[in-house]
Amino acid sequence: MAATYLSTRQGNDLRLIFEYLIGDVVVDLTGSEIVFRCTDEYGAELIRASSADPGDIVVLSAPLTGRWNFHLTAELTRLLSPGKVNRFEFERRSPDEKTLVWGYFDVELGVNDDG
Repeated sequence: MAATYLSTRQGNDLRLIFEYLIGDVVVDLTGSEIVFRCTDEYGAELIRASSADPGDIVVLSAPLTGRWNFHLTAELTRLLSPGKVNRFEFERRSPDEKTLVWGYFDVELGVNDDG
C-alpha cells in the first residue's frame, strides 16, 4: 500500500471521503471501528479519533459502501505542524486490525484566527 499525501492549511476545515476496495470489490466496513491518528515527526500524537467514540470531534462513519467520511475541523488543523512531517493513519480495529490508509499531511502555515 502506497502512502497518501494530503494537503491543507492551518485553520481550514478538511472534509474527505475515503473508499476501501480490494481490487474492484468494496469492503463492507459495517460494525468496524475505524481509528484515525496523526503524529508529528517525532511520533507524538497530535490528533486521535475513533468511530466508536460518540461525540468525537472528528466525524467518521463506515457504511455498507466501504466509504467513511472524515472531517478535520479548523481548530484541529491548527494542531498540525507546518513544514514538518505530520503522519496519519486510518486503522480498522474490529473485527480485525488492519491499516486502511496511511500517509502524510503537507501543512501550510495559516494565519486565520476565526475571530
